[in-house]
Amino acid sequence: MSIVNTNMPVFVIGAPKCGSTSLHVALSKTGLFDYPKIKDTHYLKNPKFNISEYSKFFECNGKRIFEVDQNLAIHPEAFSNIFSNFTGASIVYIIREQEDRFFSAYKFLIKMGLRFKTFDDAVKNEYNWMISHGLYSRNIRNFFSNEFVGDNRLIIVKFECLVASDGITYRALMKLLNVDVGSTDVLPKRNESLSARSPALVRGLSLLLNVLNPYLPASVIGVAKTSKLIQKLLFYRSNKIVVDRSVFGLYAALFRDSGTLVDRLNFRNGIALVSRDECK
Repeated sequence: MSIVNTNMPVFVIGAPKCGSTSLHVALSKTGLFDYPKIKDTHYLKNPKFNISEYSKFFECNGKRIFEVDQNLAIHPEAFSNIFSNFTGASIVYIIREQEDRFFSAYKFLIKMGLRFKTFDDAVKNEYNWMISHGLYSRNIRNFFSNEFVGDNRLIIVKFECLVASDGITYRALMKLLNVDVGSTDVLPKRNESLSARSPALVRGLSLLLNVLNPYLPASVIGVAKTSKLIQKLLFYRSNKIVVDRSVFGLYAALFRDSGTLVDRLNFRNGIALVSRDECK
């Protein structure tokens, strides 16, 4: 059985609504990588991770691999599996200003058909989505675990800079990943939080897509995630989802430690190569 190239992989992690889908599309279009047709395999966090089983998600064409899986950030097991099975991995952790991330994550849940009586219900029912993904300090320190191997690197990228119209951070990141892009290329925004035509329909289609993911061609998955026609059919109402932003004050203290850590990192053009010492 063929296995994936285990040298110099790229793993993109981060909170929901932080540009991971856009980066997935950008990397997949370069032709330089072997990547799974499922955007999030969720397999790297498996305590019984097996490289042969993981390889089944890929073409195993000898190219470097990349995977975009937001959930890796909150699972130390994923980092341990990366350190044990790959060499020279680049972990790209996209972070976003906490209040914007918090509400954007909530609005995406609403867009996908979920309904909550209160924000507190949303937080309780979707704690990982709403809170855990925003605990940057804890998640970054998980990377520098006891199993950490020195030839791996953690690249922290600010979302606001990554999607900026000047493209400076996007091009700098791609250069770090040894990917050539045009001198004026930018990373487009995707997944705008608009009201759904039918929340129940969107929820049902989302669940169906998750079930069929392993069996559908990559081209079908790509169309489903990026098609403007599908977006128009499902989210044709142009009004954005409105939230009461004052409610963030109830949860802001949970993210204070993360803000302190991020503030002391050495960012250049929105990117920080993080060392273990900076996380103490």
